[in-house]
Amino acid sequence: MLLNENSLLGLPNKPDSHLAMYQLILQQAGFAFIMETKDGYIVETNEAAQEMFGYANEEFCTKKREEIIALYETTNHIYLQESNAFDKTKTKAKGIKKSGQQFEIEFSTLILPQASPEAPKLVCLFITAISKESISHSSIMMDTANDQMQASENKLRRTVEILEETNHIARVGGYEYDVLTNETSWTSVTKEIHEWPADFEPPIKDALLLFKEGTVRNTILKAVEAAIANGISFDMELPLTTAKGNLKWIRITGNSEFKNGICTRLYGIVQDIHEQKTAQESLANERGLLRTLIDNLPVAVFVKDKFGKKLIANKLDVQYMGLSTEEDAIGKTDLELFAQTTNHRGYKQDMQVLYTSQPIIEEEEVFSKADGGKMDVVISKFPLINQDGKIDGIIGICRDVTKQKAIEHRLQLVDFSFRNAAVSVFLIKEDASFYDFNEAAHTLLGYTKAEMMALTVEDIDPGYAQQDWPSHWATLREKGSMSFYSKEKTKEGKLIDVEIKANIIKYGDLELNCAFVTNITDKKKAEEALQKSYERYEYATIATSDAIWETDLVENKLFLSSNFELLFGHQGGLYDNADDNEWSRNVHPEDMPAILQAVTEILANNGNRWQNEYRFRKASGEYALVLDRGFVVRDSAGNATKLVGAMHDITESKKTELEKQHLVEELTRNNQELKQFTYITTHNLRGPLTNLVSICNMLDTEQIQDPRTLKLIDAFTKSTFYLNETLDDLIKVLLIRENRNLPVSTINFRDILITVASSIESIVQNAGAIISSDFTSVQQVTFNHAYMESIFQHLIINAIKYAHPDRKPMIEIYTVKEPGMPTQLIFSDNGIGMDMGIVKNRLFGLYQRFHNNADSKGVGLYLIHSQITALGGKIEAASEVNKGTTFTITFK
Repeated sequence: MLLNENSLLGLPNKPDSHLAMYQLILQQAGFAFIMETKDGYIVETNEAAQEMFGYANEEFCTKKREEIIALYETTNHIYLQESNAFDKTKTKAKGIKKSGQQFEIEFSTLILPQASPEAPKLVCLFITAISKESISHSSIMMDTANDQMQASENKLRRTVEILEETNHIARVGGYEYDVLTNETSWTSVTKEIHEWPADFEPPIKDALLLFKEGTVRNTILKAVEAAIANGISFDMELPLTTAKGNLKWIRITGNSEFKNGICTRLYGIVQDIHEQKTAQESLANERGLLRTLIDNLPVAVFVKDKFGKKLIANKLDVQYMGLSTEEDAIGKTDLELFAQTTNHRGYKQDMQVLYTSQPIIEEEEVFSKADGGKMDVVISKFPLINQDGKIDGIIGICRDVTKQKAIEHRLQLVDFSFRNAAVSVFLIKEDASFYDFNEAAHTLLGYTKAEMMALTVEDIDPGYAQQDWPSHWATLREKGSMSFYSKEKTKEGKLIDVEIKANIIKYGDLELNCAFVTNITDKKKAEEALQKSYERYEYATIATSDAIWETDLVENKLFLSSNFELLFGHQGGLYDNADDNEWSRNVHPEDMPAILQAVTEILANNGNRWQNEYRFRKASGEYALVLDRGFVVRDSAGNATKLVGAMHDITESKKTELEKQHLVEELTRNNQELKQFTYITTHNLRGPLTNLVSICNMLDTEQIQDPRTLKLIDAFTKSTFYLNETLDDLIKVLLIRENRNLPVSTINFRDILITVASSIESIVQNAGAIISSDFTSVQQVTFNHAYMESIFQHLIINAIKYAHPDRKPMIEIYTVKEPGMPTQLIFSDNGIGMDMGIVKNRLFGLYQRFHNNADSKGVGLYLIHSQITALGGKIEAASEVNKGTTFTITFK
């Protein structure tokens, strides 16, 4: 058994039920345990280690760690830790069995404290096999758990009996001190304890001086003085230094005898308890050592009594329970310790083991942690049998396998992905035979899996003869990866064009060529078709004045038609790099960012057409103005594969257009000047403007063929109508400002809302807007009726016009009246809102626009502000971007 009498720890084996349980726990743990010296010599193992490596414990003790564990890294850092340090980092290595077979392992380490300066420094390794060949020893351990526990208990009973017999024959001496004569007598055993000569009768003062100066000596002196002075007996355990200079623990008692109120005699016993004390200290050290081991095991360990209450819980178990200390768990069952999702299951397991005496071995379950998280665990529980063959409790081990499960899941996912990948994948060995391949690989060539495994690379790729393969392998190993084209032969003997991307991969001692093979037969046909389309482009461009171009986004190639050279003097044809060619090198540097941005946006937004105007340098050095129209070609999945377009030299036509543009700009300036003289316009231009509107309505543009003239007339017509609307708005504003004696009456808010809602019913329905109202606070107010309708209409339409695109417009209209305060009418919506920090001082200004709506003129809020203030009221706004806007109207 671990830590037995032959252990090199230098600690005697003492009777202790916890020690026995700790020993059994280490034997039953679901991992291999090896103890070694700092120099790497193995001194102890458990059965799991013996089963894992194939050595008996005696054979292990003739080995060094390096004979059974091969580290991947040459630097071994585990012995640089401080004493009693636990390195929880998992170190991966290779385990070497007695048979010589190697397998993957990982281990953590713990450096144990020295029991004494003479004792060796020891290191514990906790080992788990992680390779497919790892040995499952749990079932063997669990089958023998009851026998080992019974043997441990029997040994504990025998040890207790021996100690009891030893206590009966312990050496106990006596002493007597005559207070009146100052004489002292000592028994022979007492003299032996103090290591005095048999004929030596030292005074009591000399005996007291053997106690260490300081606290110890002061303690015994005070006790003797109290006994002599006050008759107070004492019984204490103290260390002293014998006459020969040896440190020894003794038990000393003192009783006083009085006559006529005067102490005449002090007597007592002196017992040599040095061995007992040393044994207690050793036992405490050993228990501490084993407790350190248990607390630092990479599994949760616990012991319960026959009622399922916790007796021992190591650190990891305490952590799983979400507690601070072990004391918080002692005396409690799983019903009290765990959440509802866990406690019934754990408690039922405990009762099952206690009532049936059958262990629960490696049972998997999902554990609910105290913080609400989940983890996969493997739980084992064993009955704790006493010397009478009855169950005293349970020893349990809980191992977190969450990472292991995740790794297994990922491995399964990787294997599934490999097997079911659409692309053909071959794993090829150095001898050109196949290590593995996926479904797509053997399906591509028409073989079954069994047929394929019997082939070599030469059988499917005539371009790689067996004698050429070593050279190919050496080149691939040097480069790491290669891409090339080849032909592969199917089972029927047909050759197909393939693209191969080969990569060297290493896993341990295994080196493979991972080759991704793509059938490009259809691609080859497409390239041939593309070449024919190039020829058609050439014929088409001969009949046009445009330079046709095509960009292959997949191959990153650019084709420029022969007209490219005729129009701009640069060579056309096929360019292998679409990013560096005669076109990209001659676009004006200032125009290139806008071109790239336009293409990027059209691709990102799944658009199909775009056009750009930019400057392009001819071979002569002068710049031509180009109109470039492009179209996006997409595959069936909607992915862009090509860009096709035509470059047209518009240098001359642009000059003509600029002249006409100057004319349009002049008209625009005239319109701006008209806006600046609104008062004059309202009185002097109303008539002429009305005539212009009539003329625009009478114009018949069907006979005009020149598109630029049509465009100019259209722009002029729009400007005229816009000027007319602006004039109307300005007239409204002027009327509001000039008309200070507006008629007012009692206005009912609900009547106004019904009237306005009816007039804009289609707008509300088309927007899906929901209007709610509450006028219970104030139902009516004195105001101008036309103005009130205008206010309701503008604010409702504004709420719909600037609605949030992700939700239906919600418009709330209600009144508020606080005692002693004026009536307030409030409009609130959930639209796109505004940044009040930016618009606050300009919100109610004329021609102020804060959004990009095409029909926004910046007049509406100005009008209702003028209407409200004209009658002594005020309007305020509160708004937040993407949340909505609230307008509060306060009446006079």
